[in-house]
Amino acid sequence: DSLAVNNGFKHTWYEYIPEQLRGTQEKVPLVFYFHGGGCVPLYGAEQSDWHKIAKKENFIVVYPKASIAKTWNAFDDLSQPSDFAFVLALIEHIKKIHPIDETRIYLSGFSMGSMMSNAMACAYPNIFAAASALNAQHFGYLSNMAKMMLNLSAGMGPKPSEEKLNEISHTKILADEAKKKK
Repeated sequence: DSLAVNNGFKHTWYEYIPEQLRGTQEKVPLVFYFHGGGCVPLYGAEQSDWHKIAKKENFIVVYPKASIAKTWNAFDDLSQPSDFAFVLALIEHIKKIHPIDETRIYLSGFSMGSMMSNAMACAYPNIFAAASALNAQHFGYLSNMAKMMLNLSAGMGPKPSEEKLNEISHTKILADEAKKKK
């Protein structure tokens, strides 16, 4: 479904609603698990087992799929489909179908998925109660993609232009705006 974001880009996600919560009006927590780069949501489900915990602890878990070739747009690069817009629209979509406790929306992910968790938590601290990042360091989503790629390539390949290196990521802009609102 496009969820009316990213110019109709088709997004994919899997959601797990424990049987005991289906049809209830009880407001429950919502957990997002972001798969690692190069992976898919079902691998993330197998890796994390959040659905097993959700069944036992009474919450809903969502496993979204990254928009760009199995990698998350943690920079919220405006020239690419926005995974931020996707996740925010997905929250609104799920709230229409299931009673969600909006004070208990959580983020988790592995590797690049944890980078996405951290980036979303920084950009939208008023929406997410907490984030649990697993096995990833800060690769620059608060700086920009050109600097991250330069750091990852360790000088192998062409150096990005000074203009690209000096760009500020959209994630940092959103995080700075969120800080001002506190």
